[in-house]
Amino acid sequence: MVMARLVERWLGNPLSRRIIGFCTHRCDKCGRRIELALKKYAGEEVHLCYECGFASWIVGKLLDLVAEKIKIPKEEIQEHIRDFVWRKGLSSVLEGIG
Repeated sequence: MVMARLVERWLGNPLSRRIIGFCTHRCDKCGRRIELALKKYAGEEVHLCYECGFASWIVGKLLDLVAEKIKIPKEEIQEHIRDFVWRKGLSSVLEGIG
């Protein structure tokens, strides 16, 4: 219930939606920004331009916050994100929101 309220408040905030839009924007230099950010969070080595690096930092901080709120170890989230299907699904959902 707490997580649902957190997500609802976050998605209802225009600034949050703009941040999601920025983080899910497709970069001409790097490609799908959110997917690259998730790969980096999972520990994979990716080369990012300045904007994609900033988006990756934002995504990492948000995932850390979510992990803390729902009391899941960061390592467990990283393990799931390493799975291509899981990462692709999360990317698609976030792009749909953004």
